[in-house]
Amino acid sequence: NEELAIGAATSQADAYLIALVRSAAAIHRGDEPRAAQLLADAYDAHGPPRGPAVGQLLRFGAYPVLLCPQILDDVPERMGPEHANGLAVARCLEALRNNRRVDWSRQPGPGWFLTSLPLAWSVEIAVRAQATDGGPFAIRLSATLNDYAAEATERHLARFAVDPALGAAAKTLLGGLPVRPSGPVQVRALGTMAVCHPTAVSQKVLFPRTKVMQLLVLLVARPSMGREEIVEALWPDRGPGKGANNLRTTLSYLRSTLEPGRAPGRPSAFILDRAGRLELLNQADLWFDLSLAVKAVDERRGTHGARDSGDGLPMCVSLVDMWQGPIDPKLWGVDKVDSYLSEATDAAAWAHTVVAEAALARDQPEQAVSLISSALELRPNDRRALRLAVVGHRRMGMAADAVAFAQQLVAAAGAPLDETSAMICRSVGVEPQP
Repeated sequence: NEELAIGAATSQADAYLIALVRSAAAIHRGDEPRAAQLLADAYDAHGPPRGPAVGQLLRFGAYPVLLCPQILDDVPERMGPEHANGLAVARCLEALRNNRRVDWSRQPGPGWFLTSLPLAWSVEIAVRAQATDGGPFAIRLSATLNDYAAEATERHLARFAVDPALGAAAKTLLGGLPVRPSGPVQVRALGTMAVCHPTAVSQKVLFPRTKVMQLLVLLVARPSMGREEIVEALWPDRGPGKGANNLRTTLSYLRSTLEPGRAPGRPSAFILDRAGRLELLNQADLWFDLSLAVKAVDERRGTHGARDSGDGLPMCVSLVDMWQGPIDPKLWGVDKVDSYLSEATDAAAWAHTVVAEAALARDQPEQAVSLISSALELRPNDRRALRLAVVGHRRMGMAADAVAFAQQLVAAAGAPLDETSAMICRSVGVEPQP
């Protein structure tokens, strides 16, 4: 907060804390001279840190030592192991900037580089390491930074990519990061299981097998799951070895379905496989009709979080089974299936239609038509979806399709159309029934 005035601080500890916060913000803006001046001002106004002020500096000791070394001249001996690791990270950046070799085998793990420095400097260490002899460490560090702050890490790497000396190294690291989609990836479990990608919204990529969709359902319900948990949920009758092999194959199919253009060896933008666990990343980039359907039905019934095991997991997996295969009697009572399936279908069709309407409002008729197609698979004679189909195809210049949907709208009504529907039909030359 630029309005925090160091000179107005009532104690030395507050003055140094304000200086630390503002200097970190200056570093993120790329203004290191300003960051150094803020710390020097605190030192000049309040003297060498004492008591609580020393504690504040030790907590953030990794970057003040590079900007204003005199601040810590009399305190390094007070540092414990954690503070010493932070100081080692700062010295590493100092060495790299002065073209000195770094023994990467003696450095703290990548997590220390994430937590001990402002992110801009952490990324700089990765770039400089890649440019010298620390390629393997640089790749590990950039992957760690990306896991926790993907957009900011990519932004800082892009800034270094135009640097004459470090550009090649930054581009190499950028090339090893996951490629996030340009817009939401639409995943459809209800109706025909398919994925629509933002670069080709009118083309559906079908899921290769039901287990692939079920694995995604599991990760949507529980964004972090152990491999053994997943094997037990999807292949309870298989031994650990065969189940693990099935999971490996299914995970490969899921990644290639969500990210068909991902280069071999490039990390996934959606699924992180780490320490025996699978984690679903970037959920904001996934539009999942089953999640919307479940939420809509729960809200209608007022039973959110109170069904089955408490997390909706058996219900989600069985919904996919109902569309694509036999019903598992262990998870569902037969008397519940028809009513829940009907409600889920209505909710999913409604969700597709609402998002399609929003897409038309944003002048994205291709995306709207794709969504409307899914809604009409679930409810073929839904008037609202048919109206949107007419408008969407008309905006795309597909006159014959627009006329066909208008005729279907007239036939589905079975009675005089409402004023809005009639106006839409007339816009493509179809006269409503009197």
